[in-house]
Amino acid sequence: MTRKRSLWLVFIGASMFSNFALLSNVWTQVSKKAQIAFESDRDGNFEIYVMDINGRNPRNLTLHPSGDSSSAWSPGGRQITFVSNRTGNAEIHIMDADGQNVRKITNYLDFDHAPTWSSDGRQIAFVSVRGEQ
Repeated sequence: MTRKRSLWLVFIGASMFSNFALLSNVWTQVSKKAQIAFESDRDGNFEIYVMDINGRNPRNLTLHPSGDSSSAWSPGGRQITFVSNRTGNAEIHIMDADGQNVRKITNYLDFDHAPTWSSDGRQIAFVSVRGEQ
């Protein structure tokens, strides 16, 4: 019984340490530069904006005549994926967190939307209406 109890305490201690390390890492990222990405048509066209977590300092990242929406941060916070109809239909795009280096990553005749990053940041899942071509 003592051996089982010791193993259980080691397991609980390791779990608590792992959770503390994870929360510490998240808090470090948040405290460095916490921002919220959102879409708004405040300028008459839907665009992707970011602002500080306290609601201050909103900045338009996309500033494009086509509608942009559905932003999602990459796990490391370095990139944002979003939907834009810049080419005539809704496609998935990626940009750096400062709005630079915008690039289209899908190219299909139908509607692609709702992008989200994998937990490791290596893949993007999205919803698509795909018919026969």
